[in-house]
Amino acid sequence: MKPSCGSVNGFYAFLAHGVDDLGRCLTSTNFMSVTFLQRCVALLRSVHSQFMGLVQKLHLPPGEKWLDEYMDESGRVWDACHVLKLGLASMESYCATGADMISILERHRSNPQLLRQAMRAISVCRRAAAGLQEENRVLTETRIEALSLRTGEKVPSESNLNGFNGFRGVLHAMRNVSSFLLMVLLWGLVHCWPCCSSSQAAADSSSSSSSFEPTYMLSIARLQQRVAGRSRGREGGGRGFCCTSSAGRGPPRRS
Repeated sequence: MKPSCGSVNGFYAFLAHGVDDLGRCLTSTNFMSVTFLQRCVALLRSVHSQFMGLVQKLHLPPGEKWLDEYMDESGRVWDACHVLKLGLASMESYCATGADMISILERHRSNPQLLRQAMRAISVCRRAAAGLQEENRVLTETRIEALSLRTGEKVPSESNLNGFNGFRGVLHAMRNVSSFLLMVLLWGLVHCWPCCSSSQAAADSSSSSSSFEPTYMLSIARLQQRVAGRSRGREGGGRGFCCTSSAGRGPPRRS
């Protein structure tokens, strides 16, 4: 049963429950599977929806600094989601190239004369994969690094977390969870950059411990370490995992 988000502590419990559920999904599915990434998107949307519902109950003063802080965070998430959209649009183009290659290969089975055309289609698909990797790398370096998608940022003081009837603590929690989910989505769909390495995950997890930090951070730390552990052997940066899994043999057939 999901915890109620009618209070600040209830929101923290909701975050812990959602991240733990995501960890169970990772255990039962392939690493960076479409199912796991879909669950990341669903949790990201749910977190922001529940946050908006809670904010309405905190009786916040109109037009004060809390609104600027919320708009800054919303803008950061918006920018990261736009990069995801751009990356997925490039993937769609790559899948179209792969679909053309598959069509030519299927015709080649019944007509050997199409061998040269089939080999050309394979080369085009490989070039498209290389181009996609480079485009996503540049996209990540120019747009994502400035957004500071990290969960190990310094924890504010207890008095600061309690500011505006607990709003700042809730915003800090949403920022941590959103950063982690967006980082996983970008890592899986766009580009695997160095800050997503297992050593970084361990550093973020250890630096996030605090007597003021609610238990949801323990859930993030566990899942972060699990993701890092599952990714060992794929270190060094490069394509997003969905692209990596398909680039060597052409993209999956579109339905």
